[in-house]
Amino acid sequence: MSKVIWKKELGGSLKIYHQERSQYMQMTFYVSPHYYVKDKHKKNGMFVKSLKPITTKLEAEREAKKIFKEFPTEKFQVNPSVTTFDEVASLAFDLRKKKYQIKERFKKEHDPKFVSTAIKELNTYEKEIKPVFGKLNIKDREVLQSTLFDFVDKLATIGTSKGNILSHNRIAKYINIIGFIQKQAIAMGLLPLMCENPPLERRANPRPAYRMLELKKITDMMMNEYKVSQEIFMLDLHDYIQFLISASTRYGMETITLQKKDCKIVTNKEGIRILYIHKDNTKTGSHSYSVSPEFLHFYGTRFLENFEKCKDNDYIWFTDSLKSRSTIQERVRKNFVRISKKLNLYMFNGRERPITSIRHMGIQRMKSDGVQDVHEIYNTSKEMDRRHYSAESDERSIVRDFNKTYAKRLKILK
Repeated sequence: MSKVIWKKELGGSLKIYHQERSQYMQMTFYVSPHYYVKDKHKKNGMFVKSLKPITTKLEAEREAKKIFKEFPTEKFQVNPSVTTFDEVASLAFDLRKKKYQIKERFKKEHDPKFVSTAIKELNTYEKEIKPVFGKLNIKDREVLQSTLFDFVDKLATIGTSKGNILSHNRIAKYINIIGFIQKQAIAMGLLPLMCENPPLERRANPRPAYRMLELKKITDMMMNEYKVSQEIFMLDLHDYIQFLISASTRYGMETITLQKKDCKIVTNKEGIRILYIHKDNTKTGSHSYSVSPEFLHFYGTRFLENFEKCKDNDYIWFTDSLKSRSTIQERVRKNFVRISKKLNLYMFNGRERPITSIRHMGIQRMKSDGVQDVHEIYNTSKEMDRRHYSAESDERSIVRDFNKTYAKRLKILK
């Protein structure tokens, strides 16, 4: 073997070197104990390559880093002779955790107790999916396909390990986990293509909207409870619900975590104050919106007094609370539901109306005002609007839609 006359470590096992009897630079790095080249096992697990025609050190360093970065290391992380579903799942979840670590960074920032979606998925996998799929040879697509159909049928008819029969919407989440594990196998060259998913009847779960008079009853009761108890939370809750009524946003962490730096107060030429909000971390990315003018008109005094006292990083809602944001969110939800039920408003047309139904009302209200592209204003899609926010079947909505659809024909009948 030719003597190495120069070498440079580039991090980890990656290095470049120059041999005595060669004019060209070379590179090497460790892959895994399962590294194969043209079906021949490389027992030392090392990738070795001549960088011909490169002769300079700087150019060799650049090329070596490029090759190392693009090399499909994950393809050789498991034994290629027999690779189980669980071995691939382990690699898939490692990647999943890294993805959600970035995606959910802001949630952890506002809530130390926040549990990542990747961890929840891993728990589901360990409890229900691994016992069925774990030992399967993932390269045997026929067995994998048959097992997938049987597994879905079992969840829908017999149930989980605890005997809980799942809805098709819930089963879809299990299929999603199995799906990203299959994608990992495809990336590793172990599976030619995804298995066909069993047919599911996924149904929208529309929530009937509240009416303005109903929300007035709810917020009036919140204010009455504050006057009796003098508990500041109830006053903050009253104003927060009024904000949700007036803003094209979502209930929950998206608004509970609003800070002063996310908000701006501007004035138009008529002297009307505008509360403008830009939030970077929403369900679909960044979102900007202005709040309906009646919010500051009726509740601006309390809001602006608190807003002026806040520092940039202070929360504008439930500012003085030392509880975590997720704890506050849950307390808001429970109190809204409690009061709605107390007033016999929670059930409508046979369906529940949680706090998210306020958003449904806002979307429908804006549509009735003739505003275009309401789904964009509310930071959602046309499909979500159609399936969830605009699906109403109460008498008032039936009459409204009928009058709109047949407006011209009704004029003829008059």
